[in-house]
Amino acid sequence: MIVLFVLFFFNTNSVYADSVDSDSRFTFESPHMGSLFRITMYSNDPGLAQMAADSSFQRVEVLNSIFSDYLPDSELQYLSDASGSGRYIPVSDELYDILWIAREISLQTDGAFDVTAGPFSHEWRAVTRGLRADIPGQDEINKLSRSVGFEYMSFHESDRAISLKVPDMQLDLGGIAKGYVAMEIWKVMQHFDILSVLIDAGGDILVGAPPPDRDHWLVALPGSESEDDSAPVSFQLSCKAITTSGDLYQYVEIDGVRYSHIVNPLTGWGITQPTSATVFGDDAILTDAYATALNIMPPEDGIALINKLDGYEAHIRIQTQEGPQLFYTDGFKDFVISE
Repeated sequence: MIVLFVLFFFNTNSVYADSVDSDSRFTFESPHMGSLFRITMYSNDPGLAQMAADSSFQRVEVLNSIFSDYLPDSELQYLSDASGSGRYIPVSDELYDILWIAREISLQTDGAFDVTAGPFSHEWRAVTRGLRADIPGQDEINKLSRSVGFEYMSFHESDRAISLKVPDMQLDLGGIAKGYVAMEIWKVMQHFDILSVLIDAGGDILVGAPPPDRDHWLVALPGSESEDDSAPVSFQLSCKAITTSGDLYQYVEIDGVRYSHIVNPLTGWGITQPTSATVFGDDAILTDAYATALNIMPPEDGIALINKLDGYEAHIRIQTQEGPQLFYTDGFKDFVISE
């Protein structure tokens, strides 16, 4: 996930406050899920702001204990370990809901988004992090593919239980979990009646009501919208989520071939063409998952999909030998601030 940059100056401490008229701007930072989470909010009550931030980060820890594919005792890992047993495993509402949404997006994207691709992603994660020197061979990919397929997830709605139908399945929520977490932090903020807030869940951005005396938040990200990679692109957003996914930083080059950390679930291979996708809309869960999928789908198909969704816009950038190819949904540029 590419980290987005917010057009406010954050310090390196866990909390920062700055007075703005009758409200103060507070920024709280805490590391979670392998990323730095930031919450920026406006409030006239420092104690309330602190409680809201503490409650939010506690919620993140609970969700990480459910969703993590790193923790051996996570609920997700327990479900993966039961794959092929033929049993329906009762799961928490959070895990049931996120996997249900994931399956729906898999259907929409014809499998370009697939949380069952963990057997592939774990091997490519080892490659891009230098933990294995070679890339998986086709025989290895073929063997792993027997345990991959969103159609192998079966849901028992009345019992809120899930069965993974074939052995050795490994679920990986890396392309959707932080979006879910951002939405849960937003629920916590609403509980404390703090509505002017910006949530950075490790690169998945969600903004609520704009800051005092403004009509939007300004959000900037690396220059994927233009041909110049170095020029940041600014967006004006209110009550929206925005996610950028791509291989700008997370990739490895082996024998002259660049392999991304993003794995195509349909082939089992890390994508080799430098690609990034930005999606914004009402729900951070969906922007997270769609941004991942758009790196895999043919760009025309991905743009057509997002164009059908009310309130969502997207942009795809593909780097070729001839230069970048840029693709936009119909209303994407309406939110971009011209430099």
